Amino acid sequence: MGLVVANAVGLSGLVAPKPDVQIFTSSGTWTKPAGCSRVYIEVIGGGGGGGGCTQPAPQGSGGGGGGAMARGIYDAHALPVTLTITRGAGGAGGDNADGTAGGTSSAADSGFILSAYGGGGGATNRTSEIAGAGGAGGGTGSAGETGHDQYKTTGGNPTIQDSSVGNSLGGRGGSGGSYQGYDSLGQNAEYGGGGGGGGTQVSAGTSAPGGSSLFGAGGGGGGSFGDVSSTGGVGGAWSSYANGGGGAAGASGAVGGDGTSREFGAGDGGGGSGRNFSGDGAAGGTPGGGGGGSSGNDQGDGGNGGNGAVRIYSW
Repeated sequence: MGLVVANAVGLSGLVAPKPDVQIFTSSGTWTKPAGCSRVYIEVIGGGGGGGGCTQPAPQGSGGGGGGAMARGIYDAHALPVTLTITRGAGGAGGDNADGTAGGTSSAADSGFILSAYGGGGGATNRTSEIAGAGGAGGGTGSAGETGHDQYKTTGGNPTIQDSSVGNSLGGRGGSGGSYQGYDSLGQNAEYGGGGGGGGTQVSAGTSAPGGSSLFGAGGGGGGSFGDVSSTGGVGGAWSSYANGGGGAAGASGAVGGDGTSREFGAGDGGGGSGRNFSGDGAAGGTPGGGGGGSSGNDQGDGGNGGNGAVRIYSW
């Protein structure tokens, strides 16, 4: 498809023509501008929704996974005249249920496709008093796994041998955290989305933070234990390879902070709710941030994942 390296573009701030910039926040059609020679495309998948909590279980729910990011620079003559643009929607936060996965964002036509997949939804807590796991980060080859119980979730493809635990590289999504005390951190990623933090299992401490991503979106923080004073998890961040750094954790009696939205890069994960009646998780930032998990015992809803985006620059 005529992929070219970035340093061969040859632009100068003094003489270069103004690029054509099209940012798609909804699905549509891209038409190649006349006279352009290079086209840069980046796509970010939708963030997974955080898990919503059930009564009477006090354990917290998991945060949603962040959406992946994929990109490329192409010779304009090698691309079709038009591309079909699909903007992946953010996953809905769970209402007494698991959150739903974020959608896939893509630029495609016959013979060409560039895709980035959405993060998995966070798991609800269970009536058997088991905290919910975080949803996994989306990958450049498949969506992150949605949590359905307390166990860690698997990041979206590509599969990297022996990478079922720990942080991810390449396009693989970060794993979603298990419940507190059992590898509960959302894992970090490179181009994949960060994993959602697991919900709080015990009646003390702070919930797990979401995983971050260098180029993809951050995962949502886990929700807190609902019977005592406890704090939600911090959302994961874009442009980072360390847990947390995104939407603020909800203190006891408060919901978390929404993840930061950006017109460049990707969004941050939303913070998990602190112990709070109707303690909803916070929303993930756009594009692609995972929603925060809700606190236990309150029947709060998980935070919605941030919508994805497609950006195309031509010159």
